[in-house]
Amino acid sequence: MAKWLTRGAEVYLFDEPSRGIDVAARARLYELFEELAKQGKTIVIVSSDLEELFETCDAIAVMSAGRMVTKFERNDFSEDAILEASFAGQESKRTTAESDDRWQNEEATP
Repeated sequence: MAKWLTRGAEVYLFDEPSRGIDVAARARLYELFEELAKQGKTIVIVSSDLEELFETCDAIAVMSAGRMVTKFERNDFSEDAILEASFAGQESKRTTAESDDRWQNEEATP
């Protein structure tokens, strides 16, 4: 990580940044995020840890089934709403697949 921080990028992507680290290291990592934000840097955090997202993010975009389904601003953060949104894409994907199957079956019927 230190190597990338010295490059002076404008955008940083962290994928599951606190997985497998202790509480003290996690605190230092969150301080780093705060410092980067104060410098005007954009930080994208991919995480399945809602507590981490609630603590570090100004906005949370929820992806499901390969697409972004919604975005929450800090005032709208809610575990229930985020979990519901994360499954919405799966439901949409299933509904689309069922429609595709019906269309293909109708087309195959003489």
